[in-house]
Amino acid sequence: MLKKGLLITGVLLFAFGVLMTSLFWASAESSCPSSANQVLAIESETVDYYLPYPGILPDHFLYPVKVIRDKILLFLTTDPMRRAERLLHFADKRIEAARLLAESGKTALAVKTAVAAEDFLGQAINQEKPATGLAKAVAKHAEVLLKIEHNLAGAEAAQIRQLRQETEEWHSKLPI
Repeated sequence: MLKKGLLITGVLLFAFGVLMTSLFWASAESSCPSSANQVLAIESETVDYYLPYPGILPDHFLYPVKVIRDKILLFLTTDPMRRAERLLHFADKRIEAARLLAESGKTALAVKTAVAAEDFLGQAINQEKPATGLAKAVAKHAEVLLKIEHNLAGAEAAQIRQLRQETEEWHSKLPI
């Protein structure tokens, strides 16, 4: 009986120690930067946001089938929250496709795809129930557009720069 009591006391003390350590570290990391600093952080460091693999790129002959599928899925989505998440997912896939196209030298198609991505992102922002993680997504889009802009020259770079400025404006207007 004494052994059981000591064992239970030991386990409870260990659990309490783990809990207190977790709470200490969680409270130490809870400081958040202001929104003005976040806009500046877009250009200075990478945003911790995962962009999904785009799958078929716009230069593939089956890409129109993918676009039609996306439009059908969007049409059939009635829940406002789910619709915003789907729009954000489509925007993320397209901005990643634009980055891959720009890196491979297909600049005109990269610009066209980036414009489509930001169109989906704008729709996701304007939904009545915005998707979760929208502020990070917008910051990541601005970061990727900056990378794409460095791969381009002339009118294409100016068009991407304008897209990036619009994206940064959206980021500054979003609640944190």
